[in-house]
Amino acid sequence: MKIHYTTYLLIIISLFLGIIDKFLILFFSVIFHELCHVLQAKLQKRKIKKIVIFPIGGIFEIENDENVSLWSEFLIVISGPIGSLLLMQVPALSEANKMILMFNLIPVFPLDGGKILEIILFKFLRFKLSIKIILIYSTVFSVGLLGYYLYLGNFNQILIFLFVIASNINSYKNISMRFLKFINDKLSKPKKLKINKIKVKSSSYFKKGYNNIYIDKNEILDERNIIACN
Repeated sequence: MKIHYTTYLLIIISLFLGIIDKFLILFFSVIFHELCHVLQAKLQKRKIKKIVIFPIGGIFEIENDENVSLWSEFLIVISGPIGSLLLMQVPALSEANKMILMFNLIPVFPLDGGKILEIILFKFLRFKLSIKIILIYSTVFSVGLLGYYLYLGNFNQILIFLFVIASNINSYKNISMRFLKFINDKLSKPKKLKINKIKVKSSSYFKKGYNNIYIDKNEILDERNIIACN
């Protein structure tokens, strides 16, 4: 687990302003939120690659197995907001967790809201196209939020969205690598998933969360044979 330097800055500011008790409530709530993600991932026997803790939220990365059901992905993502909702029922923790919940559900990747949006795109669109859409949209949306927080002079949010923008740009540069990982997981980690029929004999038409098959009048090809044709 890594604590982002903006969190340390907020600790210093909180001590100076005499509100360290409020910060500790916020910090505990963020940790709890992320641990809920981790618990669900562990229940699915997924490995945690990285957790970064920000003052009002966190970003976690799982050692990707791209060949998984969308439902299992959704359960991991939604477990954090559910944890925050549970803590909102405790009066002393309610306000902090309301803020954490609202922040994490902002629909930009890699926040929880953005990951939920990505899962929805995976449901209807091809793997590579879904990733391109979510990353371009998230970058544009984050630039807008950055401008808003620059106007307000909110230093903490400015740093967070600078990080989010940089993360999305870097992820966009690595789309091809993620697609290769997706194809490799299809070959090395086969699973029983829902069937998706594709009309073009190409792995670029594969959807995540499905076993993709090609069918025409003369032949039926599974994923392994489609990949071999490319």
